[in-house]
Amino acid sequence: MAFPYRLNQQAHEEYIEAYEWYEEKQSGLNNRFMESVEKRLQQVSEHPKYFGRRKSNRFREAKVEHFPYMIVYGILQTK
Repeated sequence: MAFPYRLNQQAHEEYIEAYEWYEEKQSGLNNRFMESVEKRLQQVSEHPKYFGRRKSNRFREAKVEHFPYMIVYGILQTK
C-alpha cells in the first residue's frame, strides 16, 4: 500500500527550479531528473520507514539517484 505524499511549497519551487536548470544544461537531462525524483518519491510512498532518520529524529531522508538532491520527509500519524 502506498501512502499519499505532498510537497510543501518550498520543495515544489526547488523541484521546478532544478528541473528548469537541468533543461538548460543538457537536452533530456531534465526528464532524467524528473524520473529519478518521481521514482524515489514512489519508493518513499511505498516504504516510508525504509530510509534513514536525520539527526533530529523527526525527519527521514532519501537520496535522489544520480543527482545531488535529498528528499527530506516526515511520517504523519493519523488516527
